[in-house]
Amino acid sequence: MPDDRGLKAYFAWLEGAQRFDYFVTGVSLALVGYVVSNLTAAPFALNSSSLEAAGVIILLASVYAGFRRIEASLVSLQATGQRLLAGGAAGALKDISRRTGPSLRMNTGEVIGPGDAAQRSADQHRLYIEAARQEGDWSKRAFGWYGRRNFLLMLGVLVVVVARILRAYAF
Repeated sequence: MPDDRGLKAYFAWLEGAQRFDYFVTGVSLALVGYVVSNLTAAPFALNSSSLEAAGVIILLASVYAGFRRIEASLVSLQATGQRLLAGGAAGALKDISRRTGPSLRMNTGEVIGPGDAAQRSADQHRLYIEAARQEGDWSKRAFGWYGRRNFLLMLGVLVVVVARILRAYAF
């Protein structure tokens, strides 16, 4: 059995990571609203208003990346749950397949024979492998969106700040 403290620490980290993602995405969206509310209309040209509009577009891309990060994290967690369920079912069915006669599956109340249990165990192992592959794929996507979101957020803020500074010097 895994160390209970390790599981508690993992779940605390997971909850913190999710809250951080929600917070950063929400702040990015609020920043877009603030910048847009103070945006001055001007024809697109080489001026501070156009630069600020570009900053808004970059910040919107950051919000999009934040939403995609949250989505990828949730799908990865779903795949983790499916993998754990399939692994537990495969192990229980494998134990039944080693017995000589029919057995009662405690979690379903079903009576199952060793041959059927072996086949179902193999099916659950295939589901386990597929869920593990999906979990890895979505985890990589979530990590990629994390980097994109942070980069775009910093770039968008930088562009908006530079535009505001240039506006002060009548550019």
